[in-house]
Amino acid sequence: MTVKPARRFNWRHPWFISAVVFLLALALRIGHVRQAADSPLMRDSIPMYDSQYYDRTARGIAGGDWLGDEVFYLAPLYPYALAAVYAAAPGDEIAHARYLQCALGAVTCLLICWIAMLSAGPVAGLLAGLIAALYGLFIYYDGILMPSALTLGLHMAATLALLLAARRESRGWWVAGGLAVGLCALAHGTALLFFPGVLVWLWFGFPGSPARARLGRIAIVSVTCVLVVGLVTVRNYAVGWDFVLLTSNAGKNLFIGNNELATGTYGDAATYPYNDIWGSHLGYYLRDEKRTARDMRPSRMSAFFAGKARDYVLQNPGRAVRLWVRKARLCLHATELGINDNFYFARRYSGALRLAGLGFGLVAPIGLVGLVCRGREWRRHLLLIALLVSQFAAFTITFVLGRYRLTLAGVLVVAAALQLCWWGAHLRAQRYRPVLLSLVPLVLLVLVVNLPIEGITRERGFGQQYAQVGEAHLRSGELDRAREAFARAVAADFEPWYGANLQRAECHLQLGRIHEQMRQTGEARQDYRRALAAATAGPLRDPRMIAWLEERLTGDGED
Repeated sequence: MTVKPARRFNWRHPWFISAVVFLLALALRIGHVRQAADSPLMRDSIPMYDSQYYDRTARGIAGGDWLGDEVFYLAPLYPYALAAVYAAAPGDEIAHARYLQCALGAVTCLLICWIAMLSAGPVAGLLAGLIAALYGLFIYYDGILMPSALTLGLHMAATLALLLAARRESRGWWVAGGLAVGLCALAHGTALLFFPGVLVWLWFGFPGSPARARLGRIAIVSVTCVLVVGLVTVRNYAVGWDFVLLTSNAGKNLFIGNNELATGTYGDAATYPYNDIWGSHLGYYLRDEKRTARDMRPSRMSAFFAGKARDYVLQNPGRAVRLWVRKARLCLHATELGINDNFYFARRYSGALRLAGLGFGLVAPIGLVGLVCRGREWRRHLLLIALLVSQFAAFTITFVLGRYRLTLAGVLVVAAALQLCWWGAHLRAQRYRPVLLSLVPLVLLVLVVNLPIEGITRERGFGQQYAQVGEAHLRSGELDRAREAFARAVAADFEPWYGANLQRAECHLQLGRIHEQMRQTGEARQDYRRALAAATAGPLRDPRMIAWLEERLTGDGED
């Protein structure tokens, strides 16, 4: 009787690698959401304005208003996906949506794994998948009601579908690739810049293919993508009688990123003189205000702000170039910038985020070196390069936020895995000279990515975060904890964007009210004086707040 030898375990098998990546990614994301859901940041509120818009729109869609009656202001795909979750799983809809995003985030890590596997084999796939699973910002945005996770997943799906189409020469995969690129645009309008990059790849990435074959692929991808985007354009015209390709906020985003007060990241202060223009601020939508015959059409409103941005650049070319250089630095900087979302503050309430220690400051330099070291293989990696360049261009044209560059980070995760494999192969072959030479650009890129930028710190915006914690404790009746949170808020840095002085004033005002409830009249009066000073310190004023504070101080016998 012949005894068959035991089959050796093959850890390089694609299915084993996929299982490891998916389970690790899913466990970290579910752990984060479970911990964060009990924190005062997410316990009983949706602090981000964009998230409130998506939640409100999704509830309207789930309630039967599938078409709507206004041109889209923000990207439309996410609220429809959210509405499907709300309709399918009523009850604690927000929790269901967050857990579903955890699963989506784990699938995205798989997609990143498979892209690297297609490019350089199973080891590269495993490395890319593990880096993606442990990348802290990916986990963070998988738990927030924002389209960031969906946008990243769709870009990775589009990249994988196009790479598979190129490998298998399948018309079905080319259709799937075009469909995915179109869905990327519906998830975030910046994907419109990815589309021409795909066309460049389709033409220059296949030098051995006849021109007729390349043109055929371009036609399939283009028609499919245009049909997807065209559905939204037709819908916008049908409900608003206005030609808007996707959304009406493009012009405002250009202006926020290109004006005399612009800093490279979000800064709404320059738009407040124009807030009487319908739709120039998301608050119009949150207040459910409808456009009237006297208001600008959405397309004209977008063109108005785009014109302001264009005028600034043309009239101030030197300052515009310096601003672009700053945005380029921010786009490749280690610090993750937010608005009401703050990754560094959220880590206080999430062990999973603290455990997942990989970030842009480490991954980006290795990934960029990976692209440099493969300069001779540029055709092979042209699609990844096109995606990276399109993302870089989109946010240096407008402004930089951490959640906006998730897709760029996804590309760099793949490139970093390829570079780690490249180093490993050369070291095993005892080819040390190329490894040593590659360390020169690596050191330079580490410095570029991690050197401080004036006004950009990890603690930037902690004031807003502590204020949210204070509000949550107030709603729970925890006065001592609320007082501690607001006291930390007024001592911390606030984001220097629209209304920051009013937010600081609101924190002082809340402290005054808390001290009044604790019958500490002297402390309350000091808080109200500080609130009045903050309320009158910035360009934006709230007459009602100022009047209330003045009346309160006068009523207490103040001069």
